Amino acid sequence: FGAGGGAHRAIYNLDEVHGFLKKRWTGVDIAVVRWSSMSLTEQLMLVGNASVLVTPSGGVSFIGVFLPDGGGLVVMDHLSSIHDHRDFECGGRNQSCSMDSMFWAMFLHLRTAFYQIKSPSEHVSDGSGPKTYRDGHHVIVNPTRLANIVEAVLFRQGYKIKYPRSEN
Repeated sequence: FGAGGGAHRAIYNLDEVHGFLKKRWTGVDIAVVRWSSMSLTEQLMLVGNASVLVTPSGGVSFIGVFLPDGGGLVVMDHLSSIHDHRDFECGGRNQSCSMDSMFWAMFLHLRTAFYQIKSPSEHVSDGSGPKTYRDGHHVIVNPTRLANIVEAVLFRQGYKIKYPRSEN
């Protein structure tokens, strides 16, 4: 996981999601990363060996460009608002909006998926003031839904997932 460390659009319940995935995929190395605490060389080595990167949208996600050929990328959407649904070609207000979809579509070596936001209840204010869901909120992730998206990406990469599923 690429974590923004308190920046806008961070995964609000990151510890819960991390714990859920570690329990679901025992024996799989799942790392929570604070990019700012690593050198560029360390960042590139880590992402260059990753199977899947789960990341908030925006600048923090751009390290995904350095994923290996066929690497998986899951980017968090945000809920569109009256202010930004036209800017990002979203279907309308209060719909899941992929801020970076046009950018990621250019990188054909990646298996990219987007974690869609289904309602305002999946956002929590970051305390920076009254802004849009894109700039003033964190994403509350449903761990099961995220796991299913990651598994779909892994399947597209050719992985055979063999483990007992646990939803708790």
